[in-house]
Amino acid sequence: MTSIFLYYANICDYIRIGVLMIAVFFVFKAPITFIICYIISALCDAVDGNLARAFNQCSRLGAVLDMITDRAGTTILITALAVLYPTYAPICCLITFIDICSHWTHMYTSLIKRSESHKICSNPILHWYYTRSVLFILCLCNEATFVMWYIRFFAQTNDYKWIIEGTPFLWYLLNTLLIISTPLCVLKNLINIVQWYEAAKDLVDWEVQQDKSN
Repeated sequence: MTSIFLYYANICDYIRIGVLMIAVFFVFKAPITFIICYIISALCDAVDGNLARAFNQCSRLGAVLDMITDRAGTTILITALAVLYPTYAPICCLITFIDICSHWTHMYTSLIKRSESHKICSNPILHWYYTRSVLFILCLCNEATFVMWYIRFFAQTNDYKWIIEGTPFLWYLLNTLLIISTPLCVLKNLINIVQWYEAAKDLVDWEVQQDKSN
């Protein structure tokens, strides 16, 4: 029997962790390298779930690794934005705070309740959110919004102004995509608040039931 540590999906997450650790060293001095590392991590994120289902290797370790790595990657990028756009640093900190608290509480509650999956939710908003296509689109737009703000900063510096001057269509496309993705990014982060509340409520309900049974 294959060790859970060696499940293909979990190995994929180890690669993500390694790539993100490398990306940290390039976030301010080599943005193209950072973006490449970030994209590799995102592609692995898109693959790990499919690997787990294809090889019947779903595990709680995999779910935790996936969630933690997602949070770590997003936190690295938002932290960079807080440095690059100091005026908006409080907003970046707030987004990170809600994102981590929401997902950690949700994952902890699903584990302690021994739920089959953290994506099974009774709340209609979360049930809709965890529909595979909706989850993919909202998470993609969330990450894309932060990535495009990151690119926008460096595109206006001397070393990377060719992004604007040499490829005006690319610059136009970047800004158009940013306009489209931003509302969905906001929606995704509002849903994080709903998820946080619902997870906390479920945890309290579970604890009350445990007290009654004892």
